[in-house]
Amino acid sequence: MGSSFRNRMAAVGTVLFRMLPAAFLCGCAVSCVSVSPRPGWVRTGKSDDGLYRYRLGTAERAASEADAREAAYRDASEKMRLDLPAPLSAKPGEKAEFRQTIRVPDGAYAEKCVNGWNAWVLAGFERAELESVRGGIEQGNALAGQWAELMRLKGQSRYAEAEALAARMTAGYGDPLFPPVSMEVLRQEGRRLTDLKEEVELQAVWRELESARRGGDWAGARQRLATLESRTRSGLTLPYDSGVLRTLAVKIDREERGALLSGMWERVMGLERSGDAQGALVLARQIQGEAAQADGLRFSLEELDLKTADLLAGLGRPNEARSLYEALAEKYPARRVEMDAQLAKLPPAPKAWPLKARWKGGPVALFCVVREKGAIRPFPELAGNLAGEFSKAEMLSVDLCGRMDSTQLAAFFERGETGGLSKAAEAADARVILTVLYDVGPAPPADSLNIVDTRVRFSVRRPNGAPAYEDQFKGVSGGLTPSRWAENTAGTLLDNRPDKYLIPKAPPL
Repeated sequence: MGSSFRNRMAAVGTVLFRMLPAAFLCGCAVSCVSVSPRPGWVRTGKSDDGLYRYRLGTAERAASEADAREAAYRDASEKMRLDLPAPLSAKPGEKAEFRQTIRVPDGAYAEKCVNGWNAWVLAGFERAELESVRGGIEQGNALAGQWAELMRLKGQSRYAEAEALAARMTAGYGDPLFPPVSMEVLRQEGRRLTDLKEEVELQAVWRELESARRGGDWAGARQRLATLESRTRSGLTLPYDSGVLRTLAVKIDREERGALLSGMWERVMGLERSGDAQGALVLARQIQGEAAQADGLRFSLEELDLKTADLLAGLGRPNEARSLYEALAEKYPARRVEMDAQLAKLPPAPKAWPLKARWKGGPVALFCVVREKGAIRPFPELAGNLAGEFSKAEMLSVDLCGRMDSTQLAAFFERGETGGLSKAAEAADARVILTVLYDVGPAPPADSLNIVDTRVRFSVRRPNGAPAYEDQFKGVSGGLTPSRWAENTAGTLLDNRPDKYLIPKAPPL
């Protein structure tokens, strides 16, 4: 047959069936008949050139000629892929796709077979694209290896190395094919590694801080605390937070003060042993003033207070010692017997001593008057006598009668009006008001056995004038001077016997 006739026959799909030659040429057992010999390139392919690399694709028993040709083209692409690196991170079904490919002119040939169509297609793949694809796969494979190494380092808690590797991967990410993770995932992992590295470093600083505290290295503890405060941020998992750090700053100050005061306590004991009780007392007082702001003291506050009281007693300051012993007896009931024994060694307490604690040391506003023959006047002798007794008990007092005229005195002592009284007490910043009316009556008949001619009425009042305790007792004035009146009245008011007045009965204010 002529060439033109064969071409026309192939174009219209004409196939002449021949028995054995057809079976040999198409590879099918008595299934295909070739109208002409296959092109030579089916056997030899085509050599690569400067622009393309060529691959021959084949297909058998396709349903149609078009399907056969397309399947042959895909086969050529698969063969081309075999010349490229295998993507390590490709998912099932993922493969490199070629965009810049050609089907060589006159490089397609198909045959009709009994079971369908066979085809051969010669495809050219642009070298530049192949190199780009190869580079993308190689980069993706490099990232896959680096990612596996990154995960290994992370699993070993080698976060600094993993973070550095993540940074290098991010910087060189480029345009990989089949990367193990996306750029965003890689960036997120880098940020998480930064957090993990920071957590490990800050946890180490935290342990160093705790070690410095235990060792008494307060400067080192503060230095590490400053590091934690400056580097701590949200998103980190740490054994502390900003609130804990603020509390810890106070704690370090208190612990340092506790260590300092503990050293001072040792010096107190040393000074006492050497006979310098005054020096020991000065240090003990200093410790008392600062102990409330200290932690980790190597002595008890009870021990400190008792030592201070003992030093005061030894230095001849009984009232100060008595105050401490009494306070300790109230605070530590189990040691009351011991405190009572120490109190018994001191000189007798001043008469007004029990009122000191009840009235918080004053000031006590004194309103002492005499009413004689219906007239009211100030009673400075009694005010002075009481002020002296209060002073011995280390209490402040102020005589306020001089600040009120006879009309104001009468308003209170005769009509119970407290306005002027409370104003005068407020001006003196008094904690308590003590009023005494020394009421001298007519002298008894000369032949009477009853010599009582006076009634003493007194009251303990709050600064606003409200009464807290009131009582009265009888007295004798005839033949005595006002000074003696005052002495007798003060003695009765401050008598400590149970049935008497201020000492057993006056309430705390």
